[in-house]
Amino acid sequence: MQLRRRCRTSYQIYTRRRSGLFPRSPYKYSKLRASEIRLLELRRTHPLAKLSIRLLATPSPSIKFYEALSYTWGDPTMNHSLPIEGYSLLTTKNAFEALHALAPHWGKRLVWIDSICINQGDDVEKGRQVALMGEIYKQATRTVSWLGGSSNADFAFLQLRRLKRLLAGNHDIKAITRMVEKSSLGPDNVHHWHAVSELLAHPYWSRVWIVQEVAVSRTVDILYGTHCVPLSSVTDIINRLWRAPETDTLLERPWQLGTLEKGMLSNYGNMRAIFEFRRLFQQGQFPPLHGAVQATLLFKATDPRDKIYAFCNIAREPAAAALDPDYTISAQEAFTRFTKRYIQSNFRKLILEAGLAQDRQLPDLPSWVPDFSSTDDLLPPMARTGLHLKDHYAASGGEAISIGIDLSKIIRVQGVYVDQIDFLTSHSIERSLNPMSADYVAPALNAWHEEAIALATAKIPLKYRCGDESRRRAFIRTLIADRDGYGSEAPAVYYRKYYKDWCKYLRTAAEERVELDNNNASDSEEGEHLESARYFSSAVLRVAQIRKFATTTGGFMAIVPKEARVGDIICVLFGMEVPFVLRPVSVEAGEEQTHLLIGWCYCHGIMMGECLETGQASQTFVLR
Repeated sequence: MQLRRRCRTSYQIYTRRRSGLFPRSPYKYSKLRASEIRLLELRRTHPLAKLSIRLLATPSPSIKFYEALSYTWGDPTMNHSLPIEGYSLLTTKNAFEALHALAPHWGKRLVWIDSICINQGDDVEKGRQVALMGEIYKQATRTVSWLGGSSNADFAFLQLRRLKRLLAGNHDIKAITRMVEKSSLGPDNVHHWHAVSELLAHPYWSRVWIVQEVAVSRTVDILYGTHCVPLSSVTDIINRLWRAPETDTLLERPWQLGTLEKGMLSNYGNMRAIFEFRRLFQQGQFPPLHGAVQATLLFKATDPRDKIYAFCNIAREPAAAALDPDYTISAQEAFTRFTKRYIQSNFRKLILEAGLAQDRQLPDLPSWVPDFSSTDDLLPPMARTGLHLKDHYAASGGEAISIGIDLSKIIRVQGVYVDQIDFLTSHSIERSLNPMSADYVAPALNAWHEEAIALATAKIPLKYRCGDESRRRAFIRTLIADRDGYGSEAPAVYYRKYYKDWCKYLRTAAEERVELDNNNASDSEEGEHLESARYFSSAVLRVAQIRKFATTTGGFMAIVPKEARVGDIICVLFGMEVPFVLRPVSVEAGEEQTHLLIGWCYCHGIMMGECLETGQASQTFVLR
């Protein structure tokens, strides 16, 4: 078996080298008719013969026996030459190697691959062909997910088979632990765990196009190294591994040894999305376009426009049909058109994803349009919103969404002005992949807290502006956005005991320059105090990541995005459960006042619709 795989690898290297021996004139694409596609014909007369390649134009429905390739583009540089009918077509390294991995030893094979079968230099053709991709993968006899060559592929699949056998039995945790130590984590098996991590952290699982390619395909096989296995053989093990109660036991030791990559964890969420889309499609269910885009925010695309276009032809709804892939427009224009089309029906979700506080890669994008091209896998903390949640906020009360869309790049939203920010802390807290882990340097958190105390003491009266609440209680509630570490309404113990214990241990951790969780209790009473400090810490970190403490001219306390500035305003937009920070844009005399959307905030005393109960008049906020 090992010898056969080595020979197969050597053979692929030999054929790849042979194909690029002779220089040729550049290949020129012929025009396609509206319903036509191109297929690559790979042919060999004998195993040692040079690979012969032809591009065939054919009506899409008439071809019944071809395979579709699903892969990552990788380095987009076109520096590998494919000989096609006496000419040379430059392509990427990954496409070049993938084709040679699929090429037959003799005979012919028809293959569809996007980077070659679509003329990448013709944006009009590209838009038409992208609209057909759902049907192309659906009609293919099988889809091959090519993950590339790897010397660790043997170890990865061996370890997956071990895990499958281990999880198939009815063992208790202690038995699992003993079996793991004996069979999966011995000194000679650390490499096996690293191989599994490399497979699951592969960039393939974060590529946005594979969602569609895998979802609509009849059969999907994974080609990794010299192994070709059904997709289901991998997905079944992965789903079982993450859902099993033994997961922590299985993964704890490899994680401590540093053999598991962080990318493996983030990719698991992507893999779940891929498998769920495939399950829905096989049942004849089609996701709404905006739902598909939102569920795949952490996926990546070589072309930012593909974060939307990758789903246009599998989302079954009238709005999606009207949003045909158009590669003649910029990514900014594509995102703006998408948002305009969906903002009336999905205002809450889109506005929460937009704003200058979000990670933004594209310049000149309207502030109310989300930047779907963001590759940031550490998202800002989300607001406690959603009517299905028990303790959701309700800043706008029962007011309905009121929004107007202009032909230009502005929208008009009805709401209520609250106040203007007049002071901010200079510190903000860095983000973490898991805020519940309290994985933050205590000195930074302590500095943020002490600066917030000084600001509140200097600017806020002893009695807070809303009712009979004391400044201290209002301050503590602001720090945690009035919710515990799990998002539920915080009980009174958070404002007394938990906060007191947190302050004590935070100062100690800051002085010793360690994390709060590294404080070890010496007795049961001290352990109780430390536990309450950790509860409060998790509540703070849930809301305070990349945010600052602020006060307003009217005496409100707030937690705002770190991008907020003095002079920005806080307002409540009708239909939204949380307030927002807006930035007034300087205008000439007589011009209409416009604003930039910064992001959502917590403003203590208005989160449950209090500002609407005063009868304050609404106004129109023009967002640009």
